[in-house]
Amino acid sequence: MFDEAAPEAHPTAVIAGRVMGIRRMGKATFMHLQDESGKLQVYFKSNDLGEAYELLHFIDLGDILGARGYVFRTRTG
Repeated sequence: MFDEAAPEAHPTAVIAGRVMGIRRMGKATFMHLQDESGKLQVYFKSNDLGEAYELLHFIDLGDILGARGYVFRTRTG
């Protein structure tokens, strides 16, 4: 469905929800956001965010977060 070689061609989305899970893995962070319609995973890469990546350490479980970016499917679906 999505061409992994050209993420800028993917549809973009703007979402918001309560942070239900956080997994920090070195230069990548995954967060699960949930609202009344369901749950989505948000992926943050330090290469894409630069110095702003450090701001993710201020986000805690239960915080309300908004995110905008490209939609893609992971290898595990």
